[in-house]
Amino acid sequence: MDGSMALSEPSSWWNVWAKPADEVLSATSFATFLLLCTLGLTRAMLGLALWLGMFPFLMVSIVV
Repeated sequence: MDGSMALSEPSSWWNVWAKPADEVLSATSFATFLLLCTLGLTRAMLGLALWLGMFPFLMVSIVV
């Protein structure tokens, strides 16, 4: 039941975005989507940088 809902949801979103009458709404949604992707990538890179920064300290603490 959850699987079928997950499969049907993106198609319904795509149908909403594909309507030519909602070009402004579509552009706004796409801009929001890009912004969220950018924020997500930035957060992931910051997390990776923090993890890589902590890694030597963790290794030292394990060795000591």
